[in-house]
Amino acid sequence: MIRHDRATSASPLRRSGRALAVAIMVVGVLFPMTTASAAATLVVDDDGFGTAADCNSATAAYTTIQSAINAAVGGDAVFVCPGTYKEQLDIDKLLTLTGSGIGSSIVQPIATPSGATAGDLADVDIDNAASGTVIENFSFDFNGPTAADGWTNNRPGWGIVISDLTGPAVTNVTIRNNDIQMGLGAGAAGSGQGVGIVTGKNADVSGLLITGNAFHGDPTNTGTGASNGAEGIYINPNGGAGTVTITGNTFDRHLFVGISVESDKVTVTGNSVSSTVAPQTASTHGIRVNDFVGTRTWTSIVISNNTVTGFENGLRLGSSTTAGSDIDVLVTGNSFSTNTTAIRVREDVDVIRLQCGHNDCFGEWPKVVDHVGRFLEDVGVLGVQGADADTAD
Repeated sequence: MIRHDRATSASPLRRSGRALAVAIMVVGVLFPMTTASAAATLVVDDDGFGTAADCNSATAAYTTIQSAINAAVGGDAVFVCPGTYKEQLDIDKLLTLTGSGIGSSIVQPIATPSGATAGDLADVDIDNAASGTVIENFSFDFNGPTAADGWTNNRPGWGIVISDLTGPAVTNVTIRNNDIQMGLGAGAAGSGQGVGIVTGKNADVSGLLITGNAFHGDPTNTGTGASNGAEGIYINPNGGAGTVTITGNTFDRHLFVGISVESDKVTVTGNSVSSTVAPQTASTHGIRVNDFVGTRTWTSIVISNNTVTGFENGLRLGSSTTAGSDIDVLVTGNSFSTNTTAIRVREDVDVIRLQCGHNDCFGEWPKVVDHVGRFLEDVGVLGVQGADADTAD
């Protein structure tokens, strides 16, 4: 009988295996391993094939932008090859959406906007977990130019909506270097129809940057701003503590308003706003600062270094009736020409730091309405003397 005695000590191989296992455990504790994968780039091409480097590649691609958005995870990129994509978009996660360039990657919704909220009506809805999203290098056509799709430059598009009424925080969004044809505008009666970009009322949109875009209003003059004309950007009351910046954009064609601000902590600088179809149409405004809520105190609003031409009011500050608010606006370095009025001051703008010596108004008369309680710095440069006031709206 042969006995196989158990070894009283581990073999060298076993000892080395244990040492390796211990070493791996130590490394794992000191340097935890992660399972997160690197951000992916998803490619969209309307023919179903392409890569980010070569849109003519035979590699399979998504055929719609929304399908790529749905498949992506937060932090991914979506690259869109040239083509016309007749769809509305719902962006609910952090993404970088990049087109192939203006006139190449065209988003052209054809469905009739419908829904109970601005987010529902939106042609591009940026919502929920989409903070940090970037949208760049697209052409957006919210006007519906083709009769074959049921529209002939008359689609009532609702444009790009960031968050919604008292919606979730959607912060640090960047919209840059796009061409935006707004939907058919309804002027002051539109309630969002025909707006290029709008933010959700009372939602936190801190850090929003809108830069380098070209906004186009209605191709033809369809009437006064009371019920006609598109609106480029509308910033609703911001529920956050951060700033909103609108810089380096252009606005043209028939506009009700180029840029509307109804919030504090907004900087509007270096934009060109021009009503090129029907200069000086009644009830139109290049840039306006409003308060339709009431009893607000708004500070840190800067309107600087913009060029505004062809409106009834180049810059309108305040609303037509008092709402018990205090609005502080710094106006400096702007150029106004061929407007009926360069700067019109209305109700609730209780502190206006009009650095008018640094605004070029080309002889236009800045009408000041209900001046009582207002302090106008350097107004004499613009021709307003003492208690002069124009009571007309």
